[in-house]
Amino acid sequence: MRSDALLASRLGFVRSGFAVRLAVFFGLWLWFAKVIVGRSLAQDKSGDEQLTHKQVGTSIAFLMVFALSYSFFAVDSIMALEPHFFSTIFGVYCFAGLFQATMATMILTILYLKKKGMLQGFVDENHLHDLGKFLFAFTVFWAYIAFSQFMLIWYANLPEETFFFMPRLNSGWVFVSIFLLLFKFVVPFLALLPRWAKRTPSHLAAVSVLILIMQFVDLYWLVYPAYNEEHAVFNVPELGGMALFGGLFLFAVTRFLSRNQVVPAKDPRIHESLHHHVVY
Repeated sequence: MRSDALLASRLGFVRSGFAVRLAVFFGLWLWFAKVIVGRSLAQDKSGDEQLTHKQVGTSIAFLMVFALSYSFFAVDSIMALEPHFFSTIFGVYCFAGLFQATMATMILTILYLKKKGMLQGFVDENHLHDLGKFLFAFTVFWAYIAFSQFMLIWYANLPEETFFFMPRLNSGWVFVSIFLLLFKFVVPFLALLPRWAKRTPSHLAAVSVLILIMQFVDLYWLVYPAYNEEHAVFNVPELGGMALFGGLFLFAVTRFLSRNQVVPAKDPRIHESLHHHVVY
């Protein structure tokens, strides 16, 4: 440790501030969620348009806070596993994968609620088309950021950067890298390219499930080589941990939706959504 000047210089930042930053980030996210969702629920009951207008400023503030805090969170929780690694685009890479998975989750949730009749008459193929376009756009954006990070590191050929990709391009991890490229970008890109694909619920659902699976593979690809550079093994504890958090997420979402209205009937802009049309 003492002979490694770079690691020693970063040790204080990682050790002393990690828990504090983690608490601050989650505290901010929970506070914004409470304020934004609370106002939305209050507006559903009262119909007060001022509550909707107040959401604009709060939402803009949250976007800025989340963009910065999630980038720091990605560096703290994943990039810190390999503290010698440099990449100024790492936070954006993690955010791109997060948003792609978020769009896939949103599509699956909406399709499920629509199937149950809770969104009947409120969501049609035009809404699905726009969601499919967002999913397509962030599939391309994720690939663009992934390529940008790799290309810059590849042609610079600096040891403090290239060592991150070396195990991922050799031994057993090279197959995971190829698998990630094919099924997180190439297949979803081609599958979402036609217009009909973005307006077909079963097709959108299948692509969304694939993207969520590949998001897990992507996180595994980011984390696990720090512990085992030679072999790519998907163990039960990792799969169980993801299943646990996924189950808690589904429980929280279904519990919330069972206690509140799914459709904001008193929202002043709901008529715009009901008359939404896509012509391209």
